[in-house]
Amino acid sequence: PIPAETRNVLEAVAFQIGTALILLDAEEELRLKEERFRVLADQSLFGLTTVDQEGTILYANPKFSEILGYTIADLPDEDRLFRALFPLPATRQGALEAWSSDKASLATGEKVNRIFDVVAKDGTGKRISFTLARLTENEFSLVYDDVTERFAAEQALKRSEERYRDLVENAPVGIYVTTVQGDILYANRALAVMYGYSSVKEMMASNSTRHYRNPEERNAFL
Repeated sequence: PIPAETRNVLEAVAFQIGTALILLDAEEELRLKEERFRVLADQSLFGLTTVDQEGTILYANPKFSEILGYTIADLPDEDRLFRALFPLPATRQGALEAWSSDKASLATGEKVNRIFDVVAKDGTGKRISFTLARLTENEFSLVYDDVTERFAAEQALKRSEERYRDLVENAPVGIYVTTVQGDILYANRALAVMYGYSSVKEMMASNSTRHYRNPEERNAFL
């Protein structure tokens, strides 16, 4: 039989070896997770940076540089990041206040989205949708979605719709839209006047079938 003292030593050594193996497994698992994160982040369609509680930028993916023109070497911390993206003190102050408030209020796993107009390294103005998330107690991620073209397209569409509506509402001929059943969805003022209504609202309260001498004639247009 193994002496008790020797057995205790062997058990202690075995425990230490087992603990070391568990730690090695955990470290390997963490390393693999970090590698997977890095691969996904490097290939992301959105810009991404991670920053610690003190404001040091820990990582910036290629898309971040593509969108804004900066590298992590240019902007190693959040102070220089905000000075670069918001060169005007007034707009920078507003962005910093929102950033500080969000960092303080977010719990782990929570996120918040804000949209700001920023200036890229080449001086180009961009509209960026920022999504800040708390990853851990001491680390945050910031996702950058360049919505500049999308916003411009939306504004162009809005202007086009406004011009179209202005043309239709001020057209000298009557224009209207109805459902199959005859409910009026839209009518311009010229049509309301043509049918003797005091307002477009009054006309829209009626059914278009009543404006036909023979309601069956309407079916010819359907």
